[in-house]
Amino acid sequence: MSPDKCLNVYERFVFPVLSHVDAEVCHRVTLRLLMLAEATPVRGFVDSAFMVNDRRLRVTIGGVEFSNPVMLAPGFDKNGVAVRPLERLGFGGVEIGSATEKSRKGYPGKRIWRMVEERGLANYMQLPNVGITGVVENAKKNAPRRAKLGISVSPIIENGMTMDDVVSQVGRMVIAASCAADYISLNIVCPNVEHGIDTKKPDILYKILWNVNRQLNYVERESGVRPALFFRIAGGVEGTMLDETAKALINTRVNAASGFNTFSDWPDRIRERYFDARGGLSGRPIKKRTIELLAQLHQITGDRIDLIGSGGVENTEDGLEMMRAGAKGVQIYTGMVYRGPSVVREINRGLIAAMERMGAGSVGRLRKLIMNQPVKLDLGRLSVLESSSYVD
Repeated sequence: MSPDKCLNVYERFVFPVLSHVDAEVCHRVTLRLLMLAEATPVRGFVDSAFMVNDRRLRVTIGGVEFSNPVMLAPGFDKNGVAVRPLERLGFGGVEIGSATEKSRKGYPGKRIWRMVEERGLANYMQLPNVGITGVVENAKKNAPRRAKLGISVSPIIENGMTMDDVVSQVGRMVIAASCAADYISLNIVCPNVEHGIDTKKPDILYKILWNVNRQLNYVERESGVRPALFFRIAGGVEGTMLDETAKALINTRVNAASGFNTFSDWPDRIRERYFDARGGLSGRPIKKRTIELLAQLHQITGDRIDLIGSGGVENTEDGLEMMRAGAKGVQIYTGMVYRGPSVVREINRGLIAAMERMGAGSVGRLRKLIMNQPVKLDLGRLSVLESSSYVD
């Protein structure tokens, strides 16, 4: 069965069945199946079926060269146990975590809610993971061969901790992750964890980022290797706070920023319908806000920091909208839950079709063209339709 037919079968038959099974159970089973497939000849089929190898898809983000601009967002493989089979699905980058300094079980009750009609997810996981040491060990065992590996790290602020304690904690995790990661992503503000100290404040953010740079300088002196530094901007960072955050990232030489994959403030209609759910909202319901904030962020940063769009990406059209807002790449998670593993291949093939239609020799050139001329992709005919009146 071709990947295109797999995508159709998944959406029409597989997901409707899975949607009646607890979301976290499905997640655990999926990871287990990926790991089992990696140990069998099936991995060769997955490789040939899902990978899209085309030099035009290559893109450099934050100094890291990715084989294509579609990356897996953190949260899917929290412990780094399935990096290689995930790479075989065609991702240009796989970001694992978020890892904390010590292992965490996370919230003990129900913590993932599907919003099937809205194609969204709510998660209140509270960062369950085996701890940064275990995540790094797993990452070394399952290091990808083509995709770039990112490790997301997040501080946990406990009672009695000072700001200096938080700064030191983040620095230690960065050093630990440096031996395995192509890039390290700082997830300073997780919407599902009570931090106690407002890490969004500029003075605290500057201290964390300058210390991280010092630790990376140390790593580079000792090993000759320096992983790139990425930063995750939480949903809800807007207005003056977004402006101050962007300036902090520029001044502390952060290589790339991703945003805005989850929001803790939900639309009223979703809050009313899913009154028993809580946590960070992701998927299609946040796509419009993500694109708006991404465009605002790009207006502030220009090309001084490379941007990654994360929040509501399900197809090539969504990817193009993120690029038009200024992103050089996209991250997906919820989109794969609803559309299946073939979605990565579909997006990459769509980008190739878009490049051919617009005469772009690379995905970077495509981005520049669509930032000046709105486009919409017709997946059925695999062609790009130009429309000066195209509205989000």
